[in-house]
Amino acid sequence: MTENPQQCFSSIQSRKIPGSLDSCNLCPSMDLMVYGSCQQLLLVRTMSWQKVATIPLDAEDVSMACWSPSGRWIASLASENQIQLYGVELLANPHYNEAPEPQHTLAIDDEVKGLYWAHVGRLHPTAHRVSRDEEGQEITWSYQSTHVDKTKFILPPSGYLFPEEEDDHHHRHHDQTTTTALPESKTPLSVLCVSTVKNIELYLHGRYRFLQIPQPDASKVVMSNDLSYLIAQSDPCSLSVYHLPFLKRDRYPLQIVASLHASITAHLTTLKESIVECANSWKSSLKALDMKLQPLQRLLQNYGVDDMPLGAVLKQYILVGHTSESASVANAIDQFFTGVQMNDQLVQRMERSLHGALANVESQARKGILSPMQALCRQVHELSGHMRYHSPDDTAPDDLIRTSSFLWISVHGLLLSIVEG
Repeated sequence: MTENPQQCFSSIQSRKIPGSLDSCNLCPSMDLMVYGSCQQLLLVRTMSWQKVATIPLDAEDVSMACWSPSGRWIASLASENQIQLYGVELLANPHYNEAPEPQHTLAIDDEVKGLYWAHVGRLHPTAHRVSRDEEGQEITWSYQSTHVDKTKFILPPSGYLFPEEEDDHHHRHHDQTTTTALPESKTPLSVLCVSTVKNIELYLHGRYRFLQIPQPDASKVVMSNDLSYLIAQSDPCSLSVYHLPFLKRDRYPLQIVASLHASITAHLTTLKESIVECANSWKSSLKALDMKLQPLQRLLQNYGVDDMPLGAVLKQYILVGHTSESASVANAIDQFFTGVQMNDQLVQRMERSLHGALANVESQARKGILSPMQALCRQVHELSGHMRYHSPDDTAPDDLIRTSSFLWISVHGLLLSIVEG
């Protein structure tokens, strides 16, 4: 021992926190720290105390947060029964100046009391003796893991997965950042433990709920290194131990299922956002044409033709021409197209700009809708294969494939209508 024990450590700095300090957690992989105070979470640098991001919360009583084992996600209690996941890479991006939005939200049925994120760790080399079955499983997985997570090499390029094809649009950078941080099949299994007033809920990689343990008001939850044992403390004088052997036995299938669930959820989110973007682009592309055709609409109303849509009127004029039954339609259209505002040069110029705008919409739909849908369908079939292997009598894989087929038909019809337009 040294004569002066104070030389064994050094104090870096001390800070006064405005308000009450509800929670404080260090990032396991980066120089970051998150603490909760005054209904908000603050992400700061550990050494310099530089503020990286601020996450507003709706929880009135306490600010609760925990890190994922990789340090790339933060799980925070947004309200009494809602947990939100934030990507640290997005929060720490200096070019991202908008208010942070959660990349995933968990709806909890009851009031949340605590959060704990556990993961599979390395076994002790001498204290733990590996059986032959475990050794064979490790060898099998070492070969199998080289063939998983290969979707990006099989499917066509997708605009939100490959950064070299990204444009400068900020929303695309948002998708690319959060998608690359998703867990893969080779990511070690992790479990987010959410203790509520009634149960302890377990989520694979913080996303997919797979188990509820009837343990009310657990103030603290810990898990063993291989996730096979869980200890819950409900009051200062009570401990409960639970054995979860399937987490150790089926670790690798659960990693595949959890990664496919996270990837499919990301594809659905991208489809939801991209469909809205394509619809807005479609409207803006046709805006110039709509403005040009407004005088024709007024002429048709003046001639008493207001009970037919404009497309049906133009089709009738092309097919029928000048007849006694369509004299009003023919006169209105002749008067419109012989006007000064619709000469040949203007029509040709408008046609070229319209084709270019619709081509951009088609390209955007192929990147943001078609490519994610192709990846989703492939991963749905892969997930269904794993489900059939482990549960041959389960009918859920058939329903999953049928639903994805209906969604694929809808996306294909949407893209076909854009191309025909």
